[in-house]
Amino acid sequence: MITHLTVSMSAAELSRVAGWCEPASGASSPTGATMQSHPGGATPLRQFAAMTFAAASVISPAMKHPITFALILVAILLPRQALANHGPATSAGGVTVESAEPLPEGEVALVLRENYTSYEDLTRAELEARAAAAGGFDYLDESFITTLGIFYGVTDNFDLSASIGWYSGRGFVDAEGDEHGEAGEESSVGNPTGLTDLNMRGRLRVATTSNSSFALLGGVVAPTGDRSERLSNGDTLDPSSQPGTGRFGLQGGVAFTHAFISDVKLDSSSVYTHRFERDGVRVGDRLDTGFSLALQFTEFHAARARLSLFGEFNHIWLDKDESNEGRNGNSGGTSMFFTTGLRLDVADRLSVTVAPSLPLYQDSNGDQVEVDYKLTGMLMVRL
Repeated sequence: MITHLTVSMSAAELSRVAGWCEPASGASSPTGATMQSHPGGATPLRQFAAMTFAAASVISPAMKHPITFALILVAILLPRQALANHGPATSAGGVTVESAEPLPEGEVALVLRENYTSYEDLTRAELEARAAAAGGFDYLDESFITTLGIFYGVTDNFDLSASIGWYSGRGFVDAEGDEHGEAGEESSVGNPTGLTDLNMRGRLRVATTSNSSFALLGGVVAPTGDRSERLSNGDTLDPSSQPGTGRFGLQGGVAFTHAFISDVKLDSSSVYTHRFERDGVRVGDRLDTGFSLALQFTEFHAARARLSLFGEFNHIWLDKDESNEGRNGNSGGTSMFFTTGLRLDVADRLSVTVAPSLPLYQDSNGDQVEVDYKLTGMLMVRL
């Protein structure tokens, strides 16, 4: 499924959008930063919407090409306004994109996340027809991943985190085809469930200005997950379909956070994951690139609470799985998602997020099941 998001704006309109974010002598924001005043009232919601649409018109096509996307990010992230020092427990960013702001020294944050994914609806006859055409087809109806993570601020510029989860896949079908393009033996089914791999990561902020932060990301993926789930015919699932891959991995990347005005913030990040070979099989590498634009539009002073709206674009590239028999042509690919959500922060200690995601672009290698939509719920507590 391919969906294109296109927004056309004239040079004058883009200039007007940029003008809403430029510092000028005008009304003072709650943090003391000044914002230019415009006839009709350039409210934070209008600012957020205009910048989101302007970014979408440029970045949506470019995110299919990671190098072009990175160059565009460098071009648009120019310093402008003051940036508060918030850690991951209070950052109003998205749900997948990494922030460049570490947790302050000595502080601890717990994160509980639930990710639900619904895949395209196919009948058994359709599954077997696609298996006959492609030589095999794996299908999953839906999946749940419950993840618990912990962050610790080692210094104001460096924090460590660890996360592990529980995976539950429902309605998995392994449909086989034969060399004559016919449906093979009866399809095997299963509901793979188990512990996921342990992800340990460090975040080092290496540069900062009054309104921007740049950080380096690095981590290790440990093979703690379950890799012994079987189908109804007794066959073991492929490593990429297991709750855990059974393989060590290394992660490296960068993150950038920038405040345009007091209530609007952008986070962007790119993280590459490399998996090592085991038993002659290597799960494909992965590159996650994206950005989120967040707006704090309501504050409840009596309850010390803030309500934020955010939009997030994610570009995901997956390499093909590889074994002694060669590369799996029905694995890997490129996809792009848009996420929008609401986050409620209470007293800088508690944060609740709800965020649905829709695919904008899916280009899978071979024949693979595609995503219909995703839904994320997240609870953060800063101790």
